[in-house]
Amino acid sequence: MARNGAPPRSPLQTSRSDSASCHGDDDPVVCRPRLLFPAPSGASQLFTFAIHYSLNGQIDVQGDTARAQWYLFMPCTLGEGNRAMWRAGVDHEEYVRVAGEWKFKRKTSAPLFHTTFEEGWAKTRFG
Repeated sequence: MARNGAPPRSPLQTSRSDSASCHGDDDPVVCRPRLLFPAPSGASQLFTFAIHYSLNGQIDVQGDTARAQWYLFMPCTLGEGNRAMWRAGVDHEEYVRVAGEWKFKRKTSAPLFHTTFEEGWAKTRFG
C-alpha cells in the first residue's frame, strides 16, 4: 500500500501533479515516467521540433522494476538543413522505482523507418 493507504501505482499510472509528462484532468492517467538520467546532450540541436507518439505499450511490472515496449511514430524537424522528417521505431524501456517514483533506467530504440516528409515511407524507408 502507498503511504496514503491507496494501492501502489503502476510505473505508468500517476496523477497529473506527479509528473510533467502526464496529460489530462486530476484523475489518474497513463503517462511515461520521468527520466532517471539527463536527456542526451545535443538533442535540442539535432531536432528543432519533435513529437513522440508512443503507441501500444506493453508493460511488465516485477516489484520495483518494469520493462516496456512501445511503438514510436515521430514527426520531426532536423536542425541541420531544417528538414521535416518522419521517423518510426520500437522503443524498449526499463524502469526502476526510486523513493516511490518510477524512473527510466534504460531505453533503446530499433528503427522501422526514417524518411523525409516529401518522400514518405512508401517511397523511401530509410532516407
